[in-house]
Amino acid sequence: MSPTYPDPLNLPPHVLLTSTTVLGLGLYVSLFRTSPFKHLTGREVFVSAPSTGRIADTNALFGVVACALQLPYFLSSYMPIEENQWLHVTVPIRLFVTTALGVNVLLRGRRMSEEGFWEFLALGVTDFVGAVMLGWELGRFDGMVSGFE
Repeated sequence: MSPTYPDPLNLPPHVLLTSTTVLGLGLYVSLFRTSPFKHLTGREVFVSAPSTGRIADTNALFGVVACALQLPYFLSSYMPIEENQWLHVTVPIRLFVTTALGVNVLLRGRRMSEEGFWEFLALGVTDFVGAVMLGWELGRFDGMVSGFE
């Protein structure tokens, strides 16, 4: 009797890479409540230093939310890419998030901390590139699955 394997992950490679990375970072932050990059850069990147219990709790919440946003990619990956509604709907959502981050940087840029400014900018650019790559691969940017509109 040969072993059975679970269905493959039907995700585009760039989505698999970013989702796995964000899921891992989210788990790290939710458990340790601090930036995983601190020992590499000497600075708190994407997560503020937990100077108070409240900030540490907020960091842990940030990690849990990051995991919650990435987990549906894996939970829906059994579907073929062309039928995966979650993949399709995330394209306009990610474009909206990119717009919100960009507007925030434009309106508050000079009043933001240097770290916050670069974090907003980096997340906005990364999400924009990810949305465009995914939309290009799916062949549409409106969030609809082809053939079901």
